[in-house]
Amino acid sequence: MDTKCEEEALDEFHTDEEPESKTGQKEDMKHYLTKLNSRIDILVEALKEADSMIAKQTDQQTIME
Repeated sequence: MDTKCEEEALDEFHTDEEPESKTGQKEDMKHYLTKLNSRIDILVEALKEADSMIAKQTDQQTIME
C-alpha cells in the first residue's frame, strides 16, 4: 500500500514536466559540438606550434654538434 502511494506521488511529479523537444536537443548538440570544435582547434594549433619548436631545437642541436 505504501509503495502504491509513492508511485502515485511520482506520477504526479512527472506529469508537470515538459518533454524536451527534438529541436531543442538538436540546437543544444550543435552548440556543444561548436564549442568542442573550437577547443579542439586550439589544441591542434598548440600541438603544431610545439612540433615546430621541437623541430627548431633539434636542428640547432644538430648544427651545434
